[in-house]
Order: sequence, then structure tokens, then C-alpha cells
Amino acid sequence: MLRGQHISPLEPLNRQPIASTITNLLIRSLLSKQLKPGDKLPTEAEFAETLKVGRNSVREAIKMLSSLGVIEIRRGVGTFIPTSLNGSVLHPLIMSLVYRLGASMELWELRVLVEAGIVELAIQKACPEDILALEQANERIRHALDTGPLDIGLVRDLDLAFHRVLLRSTKNPLVAELGEAIYTLFFASIEKSIAGDPASAYQNHQLLIDAIKNRRSDEARRLVTRSLSHWVTILKEGTPSGAGKETG
Repeated sequence: MLRGQHISPLEPLNRQPIASTITNLLIRSLLSKQLKPGDKLPTEAEFAETLKVGRNSVREAIKMLSSLGVIEIRRGVGTFIPTSLNGSVLHPLIMSLVYRLGASMELWELRVLVEAGIVELAIQKACPEDILALEQANERIRHALDTGPLDIGLVRDLDLAFHRVLLRSTKNPLVAELGEAIYTLFFASIEKSIAGDPASAYQNHQLLIDAIKNRRSDEARRLVTRSLSHWVTILKEGTPSGAGKETG
């Protein structure tokens, strides 16, 4: 049992990703009412001791779960269960994919498939107003990169905003909802890729906008595959060196 919390003992890791194990623990505790929205969670050190893993692994898992909305990090205070949970947090599809985060090649194939489909719909349906919205969203990224010290969190959020505009340009609310849920999984890796090559976010997006504007499906698919080709490396090894890394 984690010290200071009424949480059931953990089962063996069974080689599951650390984030999956922690998420499973938290969801079980929420469903059993052992944890409630607003409750404070154990520290990284306490999680690491209970799971018998390194603190770095726990830290990465906590960051990923925070990006999913499963937990809330309050700087200088601690880590908490959010007082109001986003509907996608307990989405069965999202949670089943969280448990497979270690299968990076499968996730890479999933994202290429999903993003290529989203871009194809955008090519078919995007109107001039949608193109303008994409350009404005990407220009905000360029502005954030060019002014002041690099704020990785801001660029990450602007990258997410760009993809939301792209989803809206499909004119399909079902695709937009599914895309929003699936993208939730992938944005945890953006900070690493932004830190390694900040300018590539803007550059890759601009190339994609041009392909959508000119209705070039083959070029758009090539760009999606190329821009995501380093994602497996990011998941397995951290930020790769050199340009052209995936940044969303």
C-alpha cells in the first residue's frame, strides 16, 4: 500500500509500461472510491518504492498521465486527482491504447494511418477559411519560436491547437472527436521533439498546409510519414539528434 493513501496493493508489473501500471492503479482506486477527485497522490519517490522502479520512469509516467488529464500536477504543492475529469480520460479506447504504450511501432502505424486519413479529408473538404485558420495557427507557433526564450510548454500547446484546426477542417465531427481522443496519447512526446529541433514544428506544418492548399494527396501522405518517422526513436531513446524530427 502506498504510504498515506488508501490504495490497494499493486499487482506485479508483468513488464507493463510504468504509466499503464500507475493508471490502472489510479482507475481501480477511483472506481472503488478509495480515491476521490481532489485527493493528493503519493510522491514520485513513494511510487518508485512501491513499484520497485527508478524515479525517472515514474517521472515520465506522471508527465504522460498529466497530459492525458488523468492527474493534475500543482507546482510546489503535489500531484492530485483532478476535481473534474475530462470525458476522454476514462475513454475505453484511450485506456486500452495507454496500456500498449510500449508497442511503439504499433502506435507509430496507428498515428500514420489516422493522421493520413485526417489530412486526406482536409484535402477534400477544407475551404479557404480553413486554410487561413491553419496558416494563422502555424504562424502563432512561428511567433512563439521567434520571440523571447523558448517556451516548450507554449509551443506544445500551440501545436495541439494547430491539430485541432486540422481536425475541424475535415468537416466530420466523428473524425474530429476520434482524432482529439487519439491525439491525446501522442502529445506527451512533443516536448522532447520540440527541445531537439524547435523549428521543425512550424516547418513541417507549413509544408502540410501547402499540400492541403494545392490538393496534393500523395505529397501530404509522404509528409505525414516522414514527419512521424522519428517518433519510435523518441519513445524508445528520447530526443534524437538532428533535424526533421516529429513534432506533431
